[in-house]
Amino acid sequence: MNIDKFMILSGLISFLIFLIIAVPLGFFYPGYDQFTDVISKQGAVDSPIMLQTNILFFLMGLFLLFFGFGLYRNYPKYLSGKIGSVFIILTGLSATLVGFFPCDAGCIDVTITGEIHQFVSELPTILAAIGLIFFIIEEFRGGGFKSKGRNHWAYIMIVFILAAVITGYIYLEMDNITRMDGLFQRLAIGIPLALTALVSLTLKNLKSNKGKGKV
Repeated sequence: MNIDKFMILSGLISFLIFLIIAVPLGFFYPGYDQFTDVISKQGAVDSPIMLQTNILFFLMGLFLLFFGFGLYRNYPKYLSGKIGSVFIILTGLSATLVGFFPCDAGCIDVTITGEIHQFVSELPTILAAIGLIFFIIEEFRGGGFKSKGRNHWAYIMIVFILAAVITGYIYLEMDNITRMDGLFQRLAIGIPLALTALVSLTLKNLKSNKGKGKV
């Protein structure tokens, strides 16, 4: 496998690592509830799975960073696509930092480390959203997947970003109604990462077809 294919598939790997964190890992934390407890609680300083969670957070961010470089090398036709790729690289970099700065006990952040965790855990979502906006611009300009004969990708990206915004809003603003912080946080993070996996597989297939001389 060459370096480009590895970096492209890193997006899929990042998503799979998130799935491990989001669902099965919590079963090793007695009393933890994936529907009501936030993900960061698994990596908190008082968590029995603190080390495993934060290692996986770091790896998730690292592979997302690799994927950003893969996008930069293989996706853009215009500057908008390159800027979007840089934001994905920054998203991965910021996500790796979550593994180094766990939240305080019970994820009630009162120390400097906890405050840093609060910042670096929210930053990836903001950076990824900005990057996705630039990718949508790239698609409407005729670059990205559209330049490779895939004309529907701008609309796929819009659907995913709207779904992420809706679930993110429910998580942040309606938690007192739903009482399912864990579920809606997982959806708000997982939906963009699912798009990452879809982009990863599509780019990989396009690159493989190009290598075989197919359109």
